[in-house]
Amino acid sequence: MYHAEGSTTATMEIPRDRRSSMYWIDVGDGNVHRSYAVGEGVRLVVGSAKASDIVLMDRMVSARHCELRLEDGVLWVRDLGSKNGIYAGGARVDCARLGEGSCFSVGRVACCVRSESESMESCLPLPGVVGTSAAMMRVAAQVRRVAKLSIPVLIRGETGTGKEVIAQTIHALSTRKEGIFFGVNVGALPPSLAAAELFGHDRGAFTGAGQVRKGAFQAAEGGTLFLDEIAEAPLDVQVLLLRALERKEVLPLGSDRHVAVDVRIVAATLAGLEEAVAKRRFREDLLHRLAVGTVQLPSLRERKSDIGILAEHFLWQRRDEVGVKRLTPGAMGRLMVHDWPGNVRELSNIVFRAAAQTDGEWVRARDVDVCLAARRTTVGPLSPTAAEALVIACRGNISIAARKCNVARSTFRGWLNAGKSDRKKGKWPSERQE
Repeated sequence: MYHAEGSTTATMEIPRDRRSSMYWIDVGDGNVHRSYAVGEGVRLVVGSAKASDIVLMDRMVSARHCELRLEDGVLWVRDLGSKNGIYAGGARVDCARLGEGSCFSVGRVACCVRSESESMESCLPLPGVVGTSAAMMRVAAQVRRVAKLSIPVLIRGETGTGKEVIAQTIHALSTRKEGIFFGVNVGALPPSLAAAELFGHDRGAFTGAGQVRKGAFQAAEGGTLFLDEIAEAPLDVQVLLLRALERKEVLPLGSDRHVAVDVRIVAATLAGLEEAVAKRRFREDLLHRLAVGTVQLPSLRERKSDIGILAEHFLWQRRDEVGVKRLTPGAMGRLMVHDWPGNVRELSNIVFRAAAQTDGEWVRARDVDVCLAARRTTVGPLSPTAAEALVIACRGNISIAARKCNVARSTFRGWLNAGKSDRKKGKWPSERQE
């Protein structure tokens, strides 16, 4: 049986200048979106008892766990003597003042506050996608609108937000679902080989081309071609991509015959393509061709009510490796207060590392603290020689080398490019797609 972490509690106020006559509480519990309105003078009891206004099924939640009350435009959450407490700002509290964007946890359930002015899409969650927050319901509505159409789709979002997962979902909900889903990380392709990888090549097209090879467009025939990190495509390849989109045909390198292709393009970017267009690094006509349909993915900071169910999902996924593990309410409180610059990917890594280092069933707050502290430590700038040695040790994969240093791939490339080398700056023949 789990015992609460720490017996002391404190009153904690999270100041918010803005007041409202109505707030909505998004509850991350279960596989459907749940949102509850709190109006002026309204009191909602949160607990596991069926008579509660907000019923939570988590066994860490007491029958009458806490209450929410809106008084004079100020929203308060107050513990009702629960066993495992409520957490806000990473600490266990007796009472906390909340406001728009505030988050707190009850047991292992994440709850977030939004104002009445925010629009809310009415839509079922997406199959295979974990998350029922208001932000993810908006994504679900966007995905369902574009999935049934044959138009190209551009997915925008920060690193680690799950762009490929959404691309796979678009494919699964489309009329091409029986066809292949073929993904290419454009940013990981050596510029000299990008065209051959995408459009194929004939025998003898270049040194080492010993046989005819189909490119990604032909490999995805009848299905969906996912182009990740599309902003990294070289300008000469962008011209060929535009032609393929407009004419639905490709010209393999070394060939004089065009090949008709039937593919649906879904591209993804974390970079602002409009800014790249302004700097002449990306073609404006290609941007318009790709962004016929768009899906904007929220950062994990914008969907914190999903943290609990995401964490439990990741623990279940890795149960064969780390055993059956569960989060304590304290651990959940720590996860809620982190900013998650690496988004869902970072959450997955932290949860796995915390679970791997504990011998018992429970992942506690201190386990999460240790892992978060380790993630904040990044390797300082490496010399060009050291950076090159690390890439060689990673068998030429710059992405893996960058992850080992806990820095962005562009940062690591900068370390490589800072030195004088016989290689063309930042271009590694053996660099492979992740």
